[in-house]
Amino acid sequence: MESFSFEHTFKFDEELYVQLNSLFAKKSKTVRLSLVAIAGIACLFWAYSLLLGIIILILVTVSLFLPSFLPATAASNYRKMDYLHNDLTYGVNEQKLWVIGKDFNVEIGWQHAAVWDVREGWLKISANNTPVLWFEIEKLKEAAIYDKVIELCKKHAIRFNSFKKKA
Repeated sequence: MESFSFEHTFKFDEELYVQLNSLFAKKSKTVRLSLVAIAGIACLFWAYSLLLGIIILILVTVSLFLPSFLPATAASNYRKMDYLHNDLTYGVNEQKLWVIGKDFNVEIGWQHAAVWDVREGWLKISANNTPVLWFEIEKLKEAAIYDKVIELCKKHAIRFNSFKKKA
């Protein structure tokens, strides 16, 4: 593989971090909640399903407001991880991945990459016991290395939600 190196510096805000780390895309979550809310409202018009409709609408309301307060959500994780509140420099080359923060420097070889995913215009690469590495896909494409990085991801890690096991 041809030699390459890429670095970019980025600072997350809570909204983007939550959006990128949610299980579902923001659009699909809104559509799902809307459909469930409509079903709940429809249940209100039949005496036998009135209680079910009320319960559904309460659950929809809770799911809209409660996630940012629960301890295991992306929002609470963002608030706990101080390093995310500062500029982070993410890097990649054909041999390793790295992230540099205000008071740390983590480098890992590609063989330690565990899971990767593409979501909302970002490439997410995770390795055990290290911060998640984030790369804007558009910037990787501008640097003409996107395909090379994806090839390395496929070789060394598994795609999120795939049934393939890491070799």
